[in-house]
Amino acid sequence: MSDYKALIVEDEDHNYLFLKVVLKQYCSKIDRAVTGKEAIEKALTFDYDFILMDLKMPEMDGAQAIEMLRKKDVKTPIIVQTAFVSVEMKAKVMAMGIDDYVIKPIRKDNLLAVVNRVISKYQL
Repeated sequence: MSDYKALIVEDEDHNYLFLKVVLKQYCSKIDRAVTGKEAIEKALTFDYDFILMDLKMPEMDGAQAIEMLRKKDVKTPIIVQTAFVSVEMKAKVMAMGIDDYVIKPIRKDNLLAVVNRVISKYQL
């Protein structure tokens, strides 16, 4: 995994910097969006290999952005990052049309395993 293009949708600087450092060695391009609206704009104008989407953001949250992306027929794999871990929330998140999720606080090994799993599913 060294030539992937990722969009990190994260409004918190320290979370974004952590994710960027973890993914930097595996991605040739990493862009950032800080709102759901910005994520939609970027996802519609560039062909990313995956989107790492935070659910809680200002202006438009991740769930709304995911819904809009799927309505616009964006097929890019979406990995949600969330601190919510209840069974109900897991079911709700998966029903949004995402490919997988990682639980906050994010561990490097877990994030890379999820990214590898999602990417390999689309390379078949």
